[in-house]
Amino acid sequence: MCEELQSLKRDAVRVIRTVKKIRRSRDVSFYEDAELNGIKHKCINAILKHLLAGHQGQPCPAGDRPIVSPSKTITSSLVKRRIAPGTVPDETRPACIDLSWAGP
Repeated sequence: MCEELQSLKRDAVRVIRTVKKIRRSRDVSFYEDAELNGIKHKCINAILKHLLAGHQGQPCPAGDRPIVSPSKTITSSLVKRRIAPGTVPDETRPACIDLSWAGP
């Protein structure tokens, strides 16, 4: 496995545990909580950045799941079916709210 990825994961776990310990040990202010969240997000973003483009701009081969190739994106499947991107037929859209009960 990639040593840099392992190092980033160890650092992220250490930071997340430390932040959790600080929050549980005392009452933190709104500003301190925002600062702790920022530190935690930086560690997580470093892992994601390495997984997506950490090896000379290529995805890390040691990631848990493979990165989806551009040929398998929804845009290419819509082009194959000759449907313009952004215009999905109504029958494939999920109905979020049933308005059949509403009157005129």
